[in-house]
Amino acid sequence: MNQMDTDTVFDAPSSGDPGDKPLHPLYVVSSACTDRSENLSCSSSRDWCYFCSYAGETGLCVDLRSHVHELARRGYEVPAIAKAVEKIYKRDLQPHCERTLPNGNIVAAPEWKLESITRHLVYGGEFEDIFQRSVVRNIFSHLIMRLQERVLTETGVVDEPARVALLHTIREQANWRRSVNSNVQSSSCNSSPAGKRRKP
Repeated sequence: MNQMDTDTVFDAPSSGDPGDKPLHPLYVVSSACTDRSENLSCSSSRDWCYFCSYAGETGLCVDLRSHVHELARRGYEVPAIAKAVEKIYKRDLQPHCERTLPNGNIVAAPEWKLESITRHLVYGGEFEDIFQRSVVRNIFSHLIMRLQERVLTETGVVDEPARVALLHTIREQANWRRSVNSNVQSSSCNSSPAGKRRKP
């Protein structure tokens, strides 16, 4: 891109253009982040979240985070993991938790909504394995299955654009799987005791 093209891209549009729209950040990281921001994560939600409120806590009776990682490792879908988390929270953790409201009042045994649980599982950085193993994996599998359902026309002729899109998606899924497996193997090697080599 030459200098003229760059200037054209980054020049602010004139205020008189009828199509002008204010631009906003895709993800708000400043202290100005509120429930009115566009973040899809917990930072823009009014719902109480156990994981956000008790970040780093180790004194509670259940290690819920480890359980979530194990379910993700076993390939469970996000809705199933969220329901399991909700059940464990209500049974083992809710009676021991408190929520401090903006006015300073304390709410004992706060409700942790299923929507809030799901939100944190998907967008919380501590559960990147869920996003990769469940969300991305299911996006690929759903896209592939829906593409293959429209490869043939009603007369039995292969629709070329649909065929190309299907094979391209399959190749991209294979590339993604290799990347994920490579990262898993790298993490396993890095966590191995010093001086010991893992068998291939």
